[in-house]
Amino acid sequence: MEQIGANLTKWWEAGQLDSLVTLYAPDARVMNGGAPTVQGRDAIKALFAKQLSMPGEYRIGVVVEAASANGPIAIARGTYRTGFTPNASSPKDAKASQNEGTFLVHLHKIDGKWLMVDDLGNSTKPMAM
Repeated sequence: MEQIGANLTKWWEAGQLDSLVTLYAPDARVMNGGAPTVQGRDAIKALFAKQLSMPGEYRIGVVVEAASANGPIAIARGTYRTGFTPNASSPKDAKASQNEGTFLVHLHKIDGKWLMVDDLGNSTKPMAM
């Protein structure tokens, strides 16, 4: 689980989408609060491409608080923090942003490798009203 978090951080911050989606099973689902569920590596890659589309610096931190496996099935939960900082290539009106929340991940061991099957993220920031 720690290696998945390390790879996710490294590949997210580098914008390496092809590497990032290898952490997911081919039919995986990403379910983020306030957004439709996306399913499959192509849809997940498109979602992440949209999230990382603005030129600038992206950061993510993942802390796995608990994980449990039983045979080829595992779950992990924890917290995350994301951030964006505009740079010289960013549009002039781009603003720095941060988010934080919790996650719950369901994984399967497929061909000897742990892959995310369900990735549920929930922002803990208050909704804008």
